[in-house]
Order: sequence, then structure tokens, then C-alpha cells
Amino acid sequence: MKQETRLIVRSCYKKMLDKLILKSLRKKYEAEIDGARTNVEVYLQQPVGVAEHPDILASVDSQMTIMAEARDKLQELDLIEFPADGTHRYVDKSNG
Repeated sequence: MKQETRLIVRSCYKKMLDKLILKSLRKKYEAEIDGARTNVEVYLQQPVGVAEHPDILASVDSQMTIMAEARDKLQELDLIEFPADGTHRYVDKSNG
């Protein structure tokens, strides 16, 4: 294989890995938000059923922190995927 072809293959492979990494991170942060939101709903709808959390306020606050941090990370991913200079990276934001 010629050197030029190897460089092209390596570049395509790196782009594919970058895309997979960023897509996986996006899904991870979205799942963290969904999980924390579900926990908050349980605390609000059935606070009696959450006996191991005597301080509901602190428990809900910790879930809010999880959601806020995950949203911040999603915003940073957007900056990586779609920089302010108008260029686009190779990550699609589809659910696939």
C-alpha cells in the first residue's frame, strides 16, 4: 500500500473513532440527565417510598447537580462538533 493511501486510511479511521467517541459521550450525558430526572420524579411523587433518603431536599439537589453537569458537558460537545467558526465536525446528532 502506498504511503499516501495509508495516510488517507489512517485519517478516515481516526475520524471514525472520533465520531464514535463523541457520539458515545453524547449518549452517556443524555442518559445521566434522564436517570437524574427520573430520580427527581420519584422523590417528588413518592417521597415516603424513599426511606434511605431522609433529606429529600439534599437528594433532589444532588440529582439537579448531575443534570446540570451533564448539560454543561453536552454544551461543550456541541462546541467541539460545531465550532463557532462555522465549520462542522463529523458527528451527526441523530439517534442512530
